Amino acid sequence: MEPFIGEIQLMPISFVPRGWELCAGQLLSVSQNTALFSIIGITYGGDGRTNFRLPDLRGQVVPGIGSGPGLTPWAWGETRGEDTVAITEAEMPQHNHGLRGLNSPGSSEKRATDSFLAQDDRAGSGVVNYLTGGDSPINTELSSQATTTSGSGQPHENRQPFLTMMYCIAVNGIFPNRS
Repeated sequence: MEPFIGEIQLMPISFVPRGWELCAGQLLSVSQNTALFSIIGITYGGDGRTNFRLPDLRGQVVPGIGSGPGLTPWAWGETRGEDTVAITEAEMPQHNHGLRGLNSPGSSEKRATDSFLAQDDRAGSGVVNYLTGGDSPINTELSSQATTTSGSGQPHENRQPFLTMMYCIAVNGIFPNRS
């Protein structure tokens, strides 16, 4: 079956078939590709006089135009997204890292069901101390040295699992009827 000019196909092969071009953002001559130019114009770039650009679908996800209920509308030829993202504190869901402890010297290195994390009374020996029972108030604010920050704020990959193939656009074929 002959393709429509401008039709884009996902190709499970390792070469670009005759009559097709790789969707890799390359410039094509308007004078040598008048039919395709009349369909896609300069949506993806080019000067519109001597050249026009094909869509670049390398490493891209292709959503449909328009929008669904509650979704942001997408226009024809629009690009969005980033290869990597770094989550900011403002973007994280609200949560806490609560730690209840006592501001009293601990009496044991072993935790019991009625014990609480306690102050290290051995001058920072590196041993966690617990205070079992007792009348000390809980929920005392711990010293700033009791907890540390974690994470480095570096960007991370933000893509769904994927399988790579080639997108190709038909440069020869049937001119699509607009009606």
